Amino acid sequence: MTEKEVKSEVVKDLKKGGWTYWTPPNIKFYQRDIFGVFDLIALRAQKVRLIQYTTKTHLSHRRNKIKLFFQENAIHITFAYVYAYDKKNKKLIKEKIRNEK
Repeated sequence: MTEKEVKSEVVKDLKKGGWTYWTPPNIKFYQRDIFGVFDLIALRAQKVRLIQYTTKTHLSHRRNKIKLFFQENAIHITFAYVYAYDKKNKKLIKEKIRNEK
């Protein structure tokens, strides 16, 4: 499954939940990740979600990437999310990654 297809599934889920989202523009030879980690920011009422999306196969790597980001930066956010698409079961897995600080 391509990144574009995973993004499409994530966006459908966010819209269904009433979230507004933003992703950085796709510019050739330019980093698109927010803070070098996250793929999109979602907002609803007074809630903010930093989200990294991927396939189920890469879930562990993305989880570790977020944990490392929390360790290396003194940020006071409680958690971030990884949304992973499971192609076999055709569903989106949402995982909350807690900031251990």
